Amino acid sequence: MRTEVLDAALRLPAETVERTTTGDLVARVAGDSDQVVQAAQGALRTFLGSGCTILLTVGGLATLDWRFAVAGLLAVPVQAWTLRWYVRAARPCTRARAPPTAPARPPSSRPSARCRPCGRCGSAR
Repeated sequence: MRTEVLDAALRLPAETVERTTTGDLVARVAGDSDQVVQAAQGALRTFLGSGCTILLTVGGLATLDWRFAVAGLLAVPVQAWTLRWYVRAARPCTRARAPPTAPARPPSSRPSARCRPCGRCGSAR
């Protein structure tokens, strides 16, 4: 995560980086980190719930007759192939619907604590 932020900052023009305050950068990174944590927790919860459902289904089929369980497990390759096809087909649509990234906030009128008085950020010499 740190290297991605640093890489993105290095690609920006120097004037843009100098105008941005440290607090603005920290707020953006912290917000992104919170979203990643929430997404990971939700995905893990969904994954574990789905895994339990599959195990209970196969167990129920095996309880009825072992051949039902075998037939259910034989469908796994077809389901995996279909899922792979769907993910590839849906990726462009998902990217097109994704909201654009938030525009940069205007720089603070107050210089940051690490700023040297140079006239570029509103502080006077």
